[in-house]
Amino acid sequence: MTLHERQLVKPTVRLARLVAGQQDEISGVTEFLASDYFSAIETSGFPALQGQPARLIRSQLDAYLQRIVSCGCEINFRVRLSISW
Repeated sequence: MTLHERQLVKPTVRLARLVAGQQDEISGVTEFLASDYFSAIETSGFPALQGQPARLIRSQLDAYLQRIVSCGCEINFRVRLSISW
């Protein structure tokens, strides 16, 4: 999910208005810090994880990665997953 879909920021430029030629000026200001972006990336964009406790998010993402690796191994890929939170 994008940042505005997660309701973390309010967009100032709309793609539909740009495409329609209705956006006269492109400008905006945000209070969103670099640390906020890192946190948003770290918690993923999966809708079911939005607003969940950090511990739950970590365990769900770890399970997701384990599933990807196990599926990858089924098609002759060898991957060693070592994640330390």
